[in-house]
Amino acid sequence: MIGRHTFSAAMTNAAQFRSMSAAVLVGEPIGEKPNSYQEPREMPIPNSHIVLRYSTHGYAFVKKGLNEIKPDVPETLSWISTSMALIQRSTRHSDRTSLNAPIAAKTSWSASET
Repeated sequence: MIGRHTFSAAMTNAAQFRSMSAAVLVGEPIGEKPNSYQEPREMPIPNSHIVLRYSTHGYAFVKKGLNEIKPDVPETLSWISTSMALIQRSTRHSDRTSLNAPIAAKTSWSASET
């Protein structure tokens, strides 16, 4: 699941899941540009009480196309809509064997499990 609050390490994970596996991204477009500068550092400016924050490394997670990560299955982020989208997608795409396994969701928890 991805969405507008997906950024930093979660954005990196989403980009790498898409490029290195058969993962299906469900939700909304992520909230950060995947090709950007990261790894922040800080430097105090003498005699000013100002701290300068800057990025030290540029990353390119999207090699071609627009600088964005959109979901494979656009959905508003709720558990019911997301799980239904995954189930529907898994039954439509038999060529992606990783999605053919049964999907089970636990709908209740006992006090001993929390």
